[in-house]
Amino acid sequence: MEIFLASANLDEIKKAYSLPIAGVLTNSSIIKKEEMKLTELVKGIDEIGNLPFGLQIVATEEHQMMEETRLFHSMLHHRVLHLKIPYCPDAFKIIPNLQHTNMVLNLTGVSSLAQACIALESGIDYLSIYIGRVTNAGGDGVRLLKNIKQFADYNRKPTRILAASIRNIDHLEEVALAGADAVAIPYPLLLESMESEVTQQSITGFKKDWQAIDMG
Repeated sequence: MEIFLASANLDEIKKAYSLPIAGVLTNSSIIKKEEMKLTELVKGIDEIGNLPFGLQIVATEEHQMMEETRLFHSMLHHRVLHLKIPYCPDAFKIIPNLQHTNMVLNLTGVSSLAQACIALESGIDYLSIYIGRVTNAGGDGVRLLKNIKQFADYNRKPTRILAASIRNIDHLEEVALAGADAVAIPYPLLLESMESEVTQQSITGFKKDWQAIDMG
């Protein structure tokens, strides 16, 4: 399962680069938190490394969607653009024009199996499900992901199913067991996922015993 960092914070991205992440994904809400000019922020992230970097289109009309795509592509020089495309009718107009570029295409905001059935026919690279948002709206985000993944596998669709809007460790473990191909998680959750009292006790015990050994 690929792990993407959901952050636009330069310090978090730098620290996360020492961990086995697959890339960095953002959206307008994540970027807004940094209170920086977009060009300066993206330039800073672009210079950190060479993993794919995700930017989210906010327009829903073909012409504007292509304008935003060109803007995002022009801002990156060291990374592959992981283009996040909102699920809307015009998304299926721009996808064919972008599939033979070096961009990674991710259709976001899928919230039903019916939507996924249509999206998977487009041959998109990734399909993103906002687990937390679906659940907050009264649905079952994990069950939705599991059903979409089963449908994709049964129909031999190569699209990778990505779980986003992951709020806690329980969600992370549940989507992993449900078959998610990828997840996007914030930096604090990434760190928390590596913590375990049992693991720390084991390490402490081994250190203590090692120090007690007569090295001769």
